[in-house]
Amino acid sequence: MNEFYLFTVLLITLPDLVTLKVCEYRDSCSCVFDDGSGMIDLASLARTDGMPLFQDQSSTADLFLYSYNPCKSFDEGTCTSVSACQYDPYLYVYYEIGSQNHVTFNVDGSNVVAIYASDDGARSTHVTLVCDTNPNSPPSVTVTGEGAQTNYYMQVTAPQLCAVPAPAGWGGGGLSGGSVLLIM
Repeated sequence: MNEFYLFTVLLITLPDLVTLKVCEYRDSCSCVFDDGSGMIDLASLARTDGMPLFQDQSSTADLFLYSYNPCKSFDEGTCTSVSACQYDPYLYVYYEIGSQNHVTFNVDGSNVVAIYASDDGARSTHVTLVCDTNPNSPPSVTVTGEGAQTNYYMQVTAPQLCAVPAPAGWGGGGLSGGSVLLIM
């Protein structure tokens, strides 16, 4: 009976395990897919003039305003050298909610999520990166705002977020989680 149970669990979960995809950290602006399918590079979206790409964006879930810039830090109010900042327009208070110094990349379904932790580790901003296949579309953002306490969510959609070929020597060199399972 135990063998039947184990077989059933493996049969149900195997499709999810085989399709596991990882986007390996390359630098604070990019990650490379481990299956050799390319990379996501945020560099072409980043503003380099000290201003955020998206500034004081309204949230769908709260009354705060949010600013975000990938790759290059910006200053806004008391937020200094940040990638993401939250502003309370009623109390006139700014909160650092993500630093360029603390970026990780995860894959969630077909999208990459860039996660920026604050320098003190107390907050983090989760930016879902969505590929827009229309090359003429301008970058757009949808801010959900604060979800779970001290976790903030937004989605950026842009043609620049579609996977591009990875540089030689990156990606495709290791075994995926599904391959390891099949070998076992």
